[in-house]
Amino acid sequence: MTMRLLDRRAFLKAGLTGALLLGAAAHWPLRAVHAADGPWLSREDGDLVRALGGVMLRGSLPVDKVRQVAALDLLVAAVERAIGYQPAHIRAELRELFDLLQAAPARLLLCGFWRPWARAEAEEIDDFLQWWRGSRLELLRLAYLSFHELIVGSYFGEPQSWQRIGYDGPPEIERPATGAG
Repeated sequence: MTMRLLDRRAFLKAGLTGALLLGAAAHWPLRAVHAADGPWLSREDGDLVRALGGVMLRGSLPVDKVRQVAALDLLVAAVERAIGYQPAHIRAELRELFDLLQAAPARLLLCGFWRPWARAEAEEIDDFLQWWRGSRLELLRLAYLSFHELIVGSYFGEPQSWQRIGYDGPPEIERPATGAG
């Protein structure tokens, strides 16, 4: 009986939270989706990418603070390019997610903190990422996976990050000589 009551409470809380977010989101002005050739990320979006990247790429980033900042700046540029390659409907969904997480009330409800991304603590970012990753709400799990794939794929897709993981790059493919006729 107790377990059922807790499940019902969790369900009601999730439903109420979702309804509040949807209602609030309807009143937040969303930015127009940029063209594929960008720029797509705002300065605040870059702060979000740096904050998530600093946590998701822990252990893969340089230890030296100056080099780490440079690596996170490289990440922002790589994410910008990756988003530019996406179809318009994916860019639109990402824009909505970025815009939602830029709004402090939504950030408080969805991430558990109010402060801007540039001042967010790594521990609180890790906490909400783990919460999203294991959430019973599919929407939060999908948001986590979207950010994870975007950030990790963008970072490790850059040749500058390969050396840190011992990857020499793609193999050279020899093209067969074509004989002139």
